[in-house]
Amino acid sequence: MFNIEPKLQRNNPRITPVLQIVTGAEVFILSVAGVVLFCLPELSRYRWVWQITPFNSHFLGAVYLTALVPTVMLVVVRRRKAARMVLPMQLTFTTILLLVSLLYLENFNFQRRITWGWFLLYTIIPLTSAYHLWLYRRLPPIESTFVSPRWRFFLRVQGILLTLYGVGLLLVPSTFTAFWLWKVDNFHSQMYSSVFLTLAIGAFLLSRVALYLELFTLGLTELVLGLLEILGVAIADAKLHKVNWFIPGTWLWISIFAILFISGVAMIWQSCKRNNSNEQ
Repeated sequence: MFNIEPKLQRNNPRITPVLQIVTGAEVFILSVAGVVLFCLPELSRYRWVWQITPFNSHFLGAVYLTALVPTVMLVVVRRRKAARMVLPMQLTFTTILLLVSLLYLENFNFQRRITWGWFLLYTIIPLTSAYHLWLYRRLPPIESTFVSPRWRFFLRVQGILLTLYGVGLLLVPSTFTAFWLWKVDNFHSQMYSSVFLTLAIGAFLLSRVALYLELFTLGLTELVLGLLEILGVAIADAKLHKVNWFIPGTWLWISIFAILFISGVAMIWQSCKRNNSNEQ
């Protein structure tokens, strides 16, 4: 029989030491920032790189904790098959944050070292992601893949809807946050566009070719984001009592993240189901 192991190793190389170091540092930073923002909003209010309100602190903290899912996956797997989806998502997320930050320099306190660290981090990560995307650009998928017509349709529709909402937050922020549960200024709205556009990139990538690991990772990412965002609002409102739970806008906002949660569950179930059936 032919030995296919060399081919598998060529198509699925280990990620470079540089990417391992940058990703490992990112895991540490996301963990610390996510826990502080989500669990200690009072502390982060005046110690973050900009002055942040409790609702925004919980929201951004949930985003950072969610970002740990694909980042940790890349650290654990340490091979290109984990990087194929994670790197484009990482590049999208960090590039948007950097560009929005540059547009709102007046919001940042440059007397703090953490602010300089913010700009350094969001310069290094997109450059590292872009370089490794170029490095792996010609490598094909290295294992069995599946994209059934039903899942292709689902992922493409999801990608289109996430893109439309993300672009709306970026270009017409006040309109697309009008129904949010708290007042969101243009700066935060445009920052949050990165969340939806990042998920859209993942959905579009998997609508073409989906590895079981990738579908599981995107599903877990959406599950965690949906759960933590709803939980974060509940925690913040338990202290501040500012959310009107009896208006349609409130339930529209909750529905967005509830749908992401359900979508994540479906992706995890499908990836496990197909992977198990493929092994039998």
